[in-house]
Amino acid sequence: MIYYQRFSWIGALLISFLFILYIIFSSVLLQEQSQESLSFTATNNISLQLRRNEKSRILNSKRKPIGKCEVIKGYLPLPDSTAFVDESILNEYFNYVDNEEGVCHKQKVCGSEGESGYAVCEDQKYKPDVPCTVYSFGSRFQFDFEVDVIKNYICEVHTFDPSQPLRKGIKVPPGVHFHLIGIADKDFTNDDGWEMQTLSTIMRKLGHSRKTIDILKIDIEGWEWKVLPDILFSRQFECVKQLAIEVHFGLQINKTTGFKTFSRNNWGFVSKNEQIDVLKRLQTFGFKIFKRKANPVSKVFLKRFCREITTCNVLSLINLEFERRKCQI
Repeated sequence: MIYYQRFSWIGALLISFLFILYIIFSSVLLQEQSQESLSFTATNNISLQLRRNEKSRILNSKRKPIGKCEVIKGYLPLPDSTAFVDESILNEYFNYVDNEEGVCHKQKVCGSEGESGYAVCEDQKYKPDVPCTVYSFGSRFQFDFEVDVIKNYICEVHTFDPSQPLRKGIKVPPGVHFHLIGIADKDFTNDDGWEMQTLSTIMRKLGHSRKTIDILKIDIEGWEWKVLPDILFSRQFECVKQLAIEVHFGLQINKTTGFKTFSRNNWGFVSKNEQIDVLKRLQTFGFKIFKRKANPVSKVFLKRFCREITTCNVLSLINLEFERRKCQI
């Protein structure tokens, strides 16, 4: 009897000891899981913060703390009169140009890597076909882009620029059809004597109505804000596979002094809100950016926001809504 009582006491003690070990082990396990969870959450928070910081860097473009606001060498300082500028408009603009929604797996730069180079998408749906047609508006007799397009894709290339006469000694490369005509939102002759035509008129006169334009390149020093709405309204974009364009945001060029300054009434040649609206309409029509390149010569410094920005950006876009069957080859 005494033996059994002693055995029961030892058994109870052993069970209690095992129960205590179980509690300790469970506590340690829960603590490790909690630490892992906290570590995972912290990692996610750090990753999220890094993404937020990156977004902030894009939107604020190297914005500096108050008290350390000084003009960076090579940037054009703008006066305090830029106080009228709404920074939310700047953010909305850079949200658009930095949003590379267009997916292009294979890209090639045509032209030099500098100001005259433009990215071309070579994915199957968007790559220039044979035969292909390319329109290039604005050249100043620099044909790097056109020469590369002809070499890489054997395209029919039409270049348009009325700003300078065809003087003796100027050589237009073989394969480039040069026209002393500028693109505009209406047909007219401007004060400089330049012949200006809409894209619809130009395509009709060349016998290209409803023809597929494999690449439409536009660099017309701010006048894109007048031209793009007309192209959208006329629905000529339906047959454009790729658009390469330099957008000039926030600058107005004084023809007398040549200085580039902000204007209270115009950012470029139309109001800032109109420019944002044009970009949104372009996006709605199906054009998505797959490459953005800032033009380094357009760096300006906004003292009010202690912020450096580039007002000229080269955008390469693909037309997601392009349907070959609706257009002529």
